[in-house]
Amino acid sequence: MKKYNIYRNLHNNLLSIQDKVTKLVVGHCESVLLRNTSFKVNEAGIKRIRKNKRKEVIAVVMGDIRELFAYKPYKGRTVIADVVWTCSIRDREVIGWTGTRVPKEIVFDSDFDVVTFNAYKNKSFVYQESGKKAESAKWCYITHGGLIITKGVYNEK
Repeated sequence: MKKYNIYRNLHNNLLSIQDKVTKLVVGHCESVLLRNTSFKVNEAGIKRIRKNKRKEVIAVVMGDIRELFAYKPYKGRTVIADVVWTCSIRDREVIGWTGTRVPKEIVFDSDFDVVTFNAYKNKSFVYQESGKKAESAKWCYITHGGLIITKGVYNEK
């Protein structure tokens, strides 16, 4: 399955979907559900942001796209993924475009974590509750408002 980088677009308040290989933006969406994700931050970018006090894209979540909500292609490009094209979270469950729950292994029950990134406070994505570094997750749901909900793998470093 093809991997994509997902990041919050600073101009249109949506999520940008970037092909990991070509580095081209293929579209935008309001939310996305990813599988086999990893969290990446450009450390040189953190230094620039702290020095210049100006936002720029330096952090991405990489993974396999499983579901999209409000997807809009960019410049005629398309996402190549095995997806159900829309999803939302309702009552701590991921709901597909048909209004039914998506497969049980995707459902974020009471053991989900919220992951955040703030270039002024951290050098990596971190779990909101513990402050520990977030490196990867089996499932990850991201909204255009910046909320990242995941069943993660903690890094004990």
